[in-house]
Amino acid sequence: MKKSFIIGTIVVIFFQLITACQEGKVVNTLANEGDFIYLDGNKFMLNDSVYFPILVNYLVEFMKVDDQLIPVPNIQYDSTQGHEGTDVDSYSKRIDAHFKLIKKLGLNSIRLVGLGGLDYNENSDVTIKLYNSSGEFNSFPYSVIKADYIAAVVKIIELAKSNGLKVMILLPTHRLDEKENESRISFIKDILSLFKDENTVFSYDFFNEPLYFDNSESNDYKIRQRSKESAYNVVKSWDNLMKNYAPNQLSTIGFGEPIEVFEWDASLLPVDFVSFHTYHPLRVPNEIYWWSKYINKPWMITEVSLPSDNDSISYNEQRQFMYESFKRTVNCGGSGFGWWQFQDVDWGDNFEHNYTSLIDHNGVTFYNDSNDFIYGTPKPAALAIKNLVNYVPTYKCDCAPNYYNMLGYKNIKITGRIVDGNTGVPIEGAVIRGWTNYWNIASNTFTNHEGVFNLYSNDEFIHFEISAPGFSKIKFDQRIKYTHREKNVSQFTTLNNKGLEYHSIHYQNYLKEQPSDSLLSIEGAQDSTIIFNVNPSLFDQFIFSGPIGTKMLFPLDFENHE
Repeated sequence: MKKSFIIGTIVVIFFQLITACQEGKVVNTLANEGDFIYLDGNKFMLNDSVYFPILVNYLVEFMKVDDQLIPVPNIQYDSTQGHEGTDVDSYSKRIDAHFKLIKKLGLNSIRLVGLGGLDYNENSDVTIKLYNSSGEFNSFPYSVIKADYIAAVVKIIELAKSNGLKVMILLPTHRLDEKENESRISFIKDILSLFKDENTVFSYDFFNEPLYFDNSESNDYKIRQRSKESAYNVVKSWDNLMKNYAPNQLSTIGFGEPIEVFEWDASLLPVDFVSFHTYHPLRVPNEIYWWSKYINKPWMITEVSLPSDNDSISYNEQRQFMYESFKRTVNCGGSGFGWWQFQDVDWGDNFEHNYTSLIDHNGVTFYNDSNDFIYGTPKPAALAIKNLVNYVPTYKCDCAPNYYNMLGYKNIKITGRIVDGNTGVPIEGAVIRGWTNYWNIASNTFTNHEGVFNLYSNDEFIHFEISAPGFSKIKFDQRIKYTHREKNVSQFTTLNNKGLEYHSIHYQNYLKEQPSDSLLSIEGAQDSTIIFNVNPSLFDQFIFSGPIGTKMLFPLDFENHE
């Protein structure tokens, strides 16, 4: 059963036979029958010992073969050209083969993504994509194939259980259309009811990155906006679903970036724990720091990765990024760590999406005495997962040199201060975001303990949005009067790299030393900081500066207000 939150210092314990630094308890990676993972303070617990999820995101789909509905890996796994198999038995064995490898690599959990590519038909009914052996699919109303579909989903969980893996299930996204959302809620009730007594399912993720996908069906900017109270009410309804249909499991939301606080404020939302996604080496250590310091809830990472094709970014570089991200998570009090995703995909001309995984598509890899195999080869990052247990936590979670200017912008610095409108007390950890006049480039920063911030940019910002965990939000436009750092001029001259945004910024340009593959290939590199070792002198450079003034935010409390 769930236990109440007691927010305190986390003691992280890894895998079986690894002893905690402070408590001396041993981690169980498998539950006894009937035992559910629960929360005690900031820790996931199982049988009175800490359970630290090390998970990989795994995408599933469903096929109709010989009139049987079966679960299969995502069509991009194995060969990327189609689902591997010739009959029900061979198709069905692919997920089991993948799960066996996941366990063998040292992972203990999966985040189950897909549930069949849910969509909605003209009657607003939930539909499920079913593939055939040619790789083509058709959508069928969930209500028509419900029994067969449920049996197929149960099969996935059974396979996870037989391989000693816990499961977080990603649920379908909230819908704007009222009837579609009713169909979605009905579907969710079925899933929650189905697994309410199954301890293999330890949590449900109710929303993948609301920052990007909330109300995304609409092209109207105003419709896509949501107040913090609206988000709270939506999540409160999900919390009620958990209490009524899945009281033994935990709930979360997969948040995107700290700017989620503008609408989906994790500090206010009734979820059991916070999970978030963070990418890009210049951002990862800083976003971990912010989430750990200002969201008063247990938290874990469910998506992190550095794309690697062993060319522009080497496999050893990706492995080192895993080491450093894991260490940062543990030292900052994280309760779990998750990688995106199982195997490389071919999602068009998008390096960031295609090569983030643990497994490539080169060759065939056999493992275990039973001749289990996968189409592809584990990358060094995958083979390093078991080494994570060798890391001895320091629990040092300091502010990185680029925390206030993560991407190293060099042209403009905007200064300001944020205070509590009721008390005048400075607000630490507030998030400030600015946009250019045409909304095409943006950046954000945070306030320090004095409520002061410095927002860096390469182009002039006109539009601004500010909020903080547990506080109101303000949006405004403001023209700022700038002065040159050295000259007595206020008019902008040439501003370099005005269109630069984070997808185009290579982290290697900001490191103290370039990571050589000879160093990264040394196993001892796991104890070094290489990928996150940025040069502090590169993050407080600016030509023009200007004040935005003091802004006020007001505390919010949706739990207790009428």
